[in-house]
Parts: sequence; structure tokens; C-alpha cells
Amino acid sequence: SVEQMLRKHMGHSTERERKNPRQLIENATVRNTAGLVCLPPVAFKKSMLSVAGQVKSLKKTQLRAALFVEGQSVPITYSSMTPRMDICRTSGMSRTPDVRFRPQFNDWKARLVIQYSDSISVDAVVDLLDRAGSSGMGEWRPERDGTFGTFRIARHITDPNEVAEVRDLCAVPIVPLVI
Repeated sequence: SVEQMLRKHMGHSTERERKNPRQLIENATVRNTAGLVCLPPVAFKKSMLSVAGQVKSLKKTQLRAALFVEGQSVPITYSSMTPRMDICRTSGMSRTPDVRFRPQFNDWKARLVIQYSDSISVDAVVDLLDRAGSSGMGEWRPERDGTFGTFRIARHITDPNEVAEVRDLCAVPIVPLVI
């Protein structure tokens, strides 16, 4: 759909092309330049901001400047990938149904480094990230009436060597959009 919008803006044909489910699933998979499946760091921050209203002592405007998820990508590991075909409604007046092909990553895990200002405690950041896990990230997350994209905190990384390892893994950029 992004490609169709770009074509329209650039004055090219917007004729619908035949859907190739495998190619659409691959296109929907975010990868970094090392070829690893990953999530954009901003997805974690947005998820945390979306649940900030649940914590009375934290304000969303304060958190925007006080939180930063380090890196250019957050690689994930997973037990298996299941191709999904979902029916969704397009935006606009007609809200016509459309078929979307997406990957579903089962039992996914990620390690990330979050910087935060001294105005927030580490416990508040961990609590906020834990709450964000129930809200989810990505398509069809609970926040958008779905059941996917949820996560929970398994552990808080404190070992400096592991933190350095995570920083190195997350420093790899996401594959850029080619126009």
C-alpha cells in the first residue's frame, strides 16, 4: 500500500498488481543490513508512550524527552515464523476489505538498551516497559483490537559485557527503503 501511494504521488500507474503472498510476507519482514529479523527501536518507545497514562507519576510529554531506545534496529530471535493471511478494512469512505499477508513470529525475544533521564527511576522504566508489553507492538496488537505483538520482560540486563554486546547488535541499521 505504501508503494501504491508513492506511485500515485510520483504520477506513475497505480494499477493493482497481482499479489505474490511469499513476496508480500518477505516485504513485511523488517530486517537489518546484517540480514537479521528485527524491530525498529521506536516501536518499543511508542509502545511505552501509549501506556504512559496508566502511570500517574509519569507524563507522556516528559517521557518523550526522557526515554531513548538505543540503536538503529532491535534484532529478534524466534522459534518459528508462521505466514498469515488476514482480512482487513482499508481506510476511507468505502472501507473495502483487503487481504494482507504478514509474518507471525512465534516465541520471539529481543534484547534492548534503554537510556532514560535521572528524573525517572529504573523501576519506573521497567514497569512502563512491562505495561507496554500487554499493549503490544505491530499490526493487530491488543491496543488495536488484535491479539498479536505482546511481550513481557524476562530479565533486566545489568552485566556491562552483555549490555555492550546488545549495543553492538542494535547498532546495525535497518535495510533502507529503496525507491
